[in-house]
Amino acid sequence: MDNRDRIQTTIDDFSTAWPSGRKDFRNEGDETWRDYARALSVLVSSEDAERVEIQLKNDNRQVRALAARALGFMARPRSAPVLSAALRKDEWATVRLLSADALGMIHTSDT
Repeated sequence: MDNRDRIQTTIDDFSTAWPSGRKDFRNEGDETWRDYARALSVLVSSEDAERVEIQLKNDNRQVRALAARALGFMARPRSAPVLSAALRKDEWATVRLLSADALGMIHTSDT
């Protein structure tokens, strides 16, 4: 499986476990955090920031938040403009928060 397919499969699996309408909290026994951790690990280790940046436009708000978090760990200054756009424009506060955090992790003033 090439990197592009691996990223898409990861996003598809994550979207199933973390649908856009998912409640912002977990119930006792909810282990979907494992899906989050696995997806984050795959995206960061892919080192394919351009494909992850695309996910900032995903219909699923959970995917957008995951993408912002992953881009922060990738720490690629060229991702700053798309993260800045998400910080300014995304409708969900969590995506905006994680975009701001990612920009801080990147350590760039190119916002």
